[in-house]
Amino acid sequence: MSSQKPDLPIPYLSLVIPAYNEERRLLPSLQRVDQYLSTRPYASELVVVDDGSTDGTAELVRAFTPSAPDRVQMRLLAHERNRGKGAAVRTGCLAAQGEYVVFTDMDLAVPVEEVGRVLERLEAGRTCAAASPYCGDWPAVSLCW
Repeated sequence: MSSQKPDLPIPYLSLVIPAYNEERRLLPSLQRVDQYLSTRPYASELVVVDDGSTDGTAELVRAFTPSAPDRVQMRLLAHERNRGKGAAVRTGCLAAQGEYVVFTDMDLAVPVEEVGRVLERLEAGRTCAAASPYCGDWPAVSLCW
C-alpha cells in the first residue's frame, strides 16, 4: 500500500518505523511523526513495516495514511509472518526512496524531534549516526557515531 503522490519530488528524508502488534500506541505515534514531518521544509516519506502483526496494526496504518500532508508520502509494507525487528528495519530501509534514511521505533523512545540532529550528522558527511537514550545521561538523548 502506498500513498505516493504523483507530482512529488524524491523524498529528502525517509523515516522507517518497524511495527509488530502496535495497535495500542500506533495512532499517537503516527500523529506525532506526521506532525514533525509536515513541519520540515523538504519532501519526506514515512515507511511503516508491519512485521506480521496479528492485531489491527496494518488496518490502523491504512486508515491513517490519507491524512498525511502533501509533502509527506506514507507507505505500508508488510511481512506475511513475524520475522523480527531486524528484518522489518531491513525491509523498510531497502525500500526507502529518500536521500537520507533514518529509522526509529514506534514507541518513540528516541523522540522523533531528534531526527533533525541525526540528519545534521548525515548531511555533514557521516555514513552512520545513532541517537539513543542509552549512550549518554538519561533522559537526555545523545548522539553516538
